[in-house]
Amino acid sequence: MPKIRLLQPGDEHILEAFLVKHAASSMFLRSNLRAVGLENQGNTFQGKYAAAIADGQIVAVATHYWNGMIILQAPTHLESVVTNCLELEKRDIFGISGPANQVENTCKILGFEEKQFRVAEREILFALELCNLRVPIALVTGNVECRLPIPSELELLVEWSVAYQVETLGQALFEAIHGLEANATASVIMVGTGIGAAFYVNGQVLRGTSGWAGELGSIPISSVVGNSSQTLDRLASGAAIVKKLGVDGEQLSALVDRGDSHTLEAIREAGYSLGLGIATVINIFNPSLIVLAGGTLRWSGYLEAAL
Repeated sequence: MPKIRLLQPGDEHILEAFLVKHAASSMFLRSNLRAVGLENQGNTFQGKYAAAIADGQIVAVATHYWNGMIILQAPTHLESVVTNCLELEKRDIFGISGPANQVENTCKILGFEEKQFRVAEREILFALELCNLRVPIALVTGNVECRLPIPSELELLVEWSVAYQVETLGQALFEAIHGLEANATASVIMVGTGIGAAFYVNGQVLRGTSGWAGELGSIPISSVVGNSSQTLDRLASGAAIVKKLGVDGEQLSALVDRGDSHTLEAIREAGYSLGLGIATVINIFNPSLIVLAGGTLRWSGYLEAAL
C-alpha cells in the first residue's frame, strides 16, 4: 500500500522522475517545480504537493497552488492525494487542471458540479518527441534565418498583425476598419463553432498586453435557465446549440426546416445569450459600429433573439 504524504524540499528529484514519465500532461507541474522547488510559503508558483509513494517512487501527485488551482497527475490513488492535498487547507479552490478523467473524478470527490465552473472543457493536446522534430530545409541551408525582431521592424509586424486579424475574422473586419473615420471605435463579432471578436478602438486595433484580445466567448453570462452563469461560448455558439440538442449540423438544418419547436426554442435561447454578450461590448466600448458574421447567424430566430 503506497504511503501518502506531503512533499518537502529535498523531494524534488523523485517528483521530477515521476513527472517526466507523464511529460505531455505535466507541463505546469514541472515548470513550477523547476521555478521554485517544493517550498510552500504562499508565493508565486509555490504549492502544497501531496504524493502517493510506493517503493521509494512517486506514483501519483496532486498540488494546490498559490493561486487556488489544483493540478493533477494521479493515474492511481487520486482520492487519497487530493484529500491529503486539501487537508487543513484554507486557500480557496479556483480551478482544477490535469488529465480529463482525473479532473472529472476529482470534481466528484469534492462534490463539485459542472455548472459551478465558468469553463469546463476538454482540450486535445498534441505531443511531439524532440527526437522526431525535423528542422525545415530552408533553415538548415541558411536560406531562411530565424531570429527575434528588431525595433525597426515593429511597423511591419503591426501590419502583419492587422492582416492576420482580417484573415481570421473575415472581410467584415477589413470593411469595418477601412470604412470608418480615423478615430472610430468598432467591433467585429464572429459567431460560429465558437465566438470571437476583434476591436478597433479610437483608430487602433486592440491587441491587449500580450498581442491579442477578443476572447468574447470566454466571458461569463447568466444562463437563460436557472440562476447559474456559463461562458458565452457554452451558451450561444454553434457548438453549444448542437450539443444541447444532441445533433450534428446537418440534422440541425433538417429540424429547423421542419419548424421543430424544441429546436427553434434552443436557437432563440442561444441568440438571447449572444445578445447579452453584444450588450457587454456596447457598454464597455461604446462602438459606432458592430459587425456580426459567422455561420451560426443563419439559423432562424437566432439573430432576432440576439437583437
